[in-house]
Amino acid sequence: MKHSLKKILTLLLAAALLLSLLAGCGKSEADAQTPAQGGGSQAGQNDNQSSSSEEDFEVSVADRSCIHRYNGNASVVVVPEKINGVTIEKIGRMAFNDNNSVKKIILPDTVTEIESHGISSCDSLEEIELGKGLKQLDSFAIANCEALRSIHLPEGFERLDNAAFLGCTNLEELYIPASTTHFGGNISFLVDTPRLTVVTPEGSMAAIIAAEDELPTRTPEGKEIVFDVIPVLERAYSVKDLGDGTCMIWKIVTKSTVLEIPEKIDGLTVVQLGNYGEDVSHLHIFQETPNVERVVLPDTVHTVGNGAFQYCPAKEIDLGQGLKRVGEDAFFHAKVESIRFPEGTESLNCPFQFTDNIREAYIPASVTEIIGDIAENCQNLTVVVPAGSYAAKFISEQKYLDYQYRIES
Repeated sequence: MKHSLKKILTLLLAAALLLSLLAGCGKSEADAQTPAQGGGSQAGQNDNQSSSSEEDFEVSVADRSCIHRYNGNASVVVVPEKINGVTIEKIGRMAFNDNNSVKKIILPDTVTEIESHGISSCDSLEEIELGKGLKQLDSFAIANCEALRSIHLPEGFERLDNAAFLGCTNLEELYIPASTTHFGGNISFLVDTPRLTVVTPEGSMAAIIAAEDELPTRTPEGKEIVFDVIPVLERAYSVKDLGDGTCMIWKIVTKSTVLEIPEKIDGLTVVQLGNYGEDVSHLHIFQETPNVERVVLPDTVHTVGNGAFQYCPAKEIDLGQGLKRVGEDAFFHAKVESIRFPEGTESLNCPFQFTDNIREAYIPASVTEIIGDIAENCQNLTVVVPAGSYAAKFISEQKYLDYQYRIES
């Protein structure tokens, strides 16, 4: 599914970010004396320089481990592991902006993050060697580099933020390791380009996200990855095999008004709805269920993942009797009017955010862990808790509440 709304929002975000960027992790010492320079040649430099030198780099005054700007005009840029004895860990905002000389950038294993627009509008850039230590690409980290054909994220890479490759319109191949669990949005901003193929291990979260964006996907060995939806009565499910005879549902397609999810799909016991964990991607499970008014989970489901019911149109949700934990933003902008967590539920991670429709949520005495808070920006919500329960004690200790609450004897 191509998320047109998400694309529009991302365009707006991109425009706002471009206006607010201050060109780096902080001002460099050179900035205090001279105006900011672009990536072109400077007085005294050799215009035909083929490789970079340490003198071409400025580091941030605020964070000396961050490359603030590259001022050279080399065709091959090797970012050093250390500058003035300090280990380089970040490529800062706009560090390589508008450099039309560089054809290849080689990052050391010490670099863990490329900030927004860190490598941007480099018209001649054909290749980037990312170091083994890279963990995160911020939004628009590698942007508007139209000569790039492929990017290989290293094993151990974790976080790919929204529109990380904005404007890299000729990108043909993107390798994403199984270690990548957080996707801020579309894998590529221009997901409708026919050129891009995602390469990732089978069963990875990247494979699921690529399937949501309808991108061609294959394994490193060349096997095509295809998620066939599994029909069950008048509805179809996309599931991930968790490897122990159980599965996670990551997408549902139906035109039904009542959705009773079965205990088993294709021989696998359904135990999880959506992706659960710290800093993991929200899946768009109910995006293709426009008519659903009631959702019933089987008692086999023990986990409702992060954002599992986001934008779900159902006004009634039965969570079953086997629920143990509920992820962050589970009911973000959901249309449900009331929620009753069953006895036996143990952990809640701020499940309610911006849920204007919800009026009441019951939290049982079995809940012994609340992460963050129960709700944010839910002024219409009343949380009902048993007297003497962990939830009652938790609420009484909060200084600021974005919801009402009632204690029942």
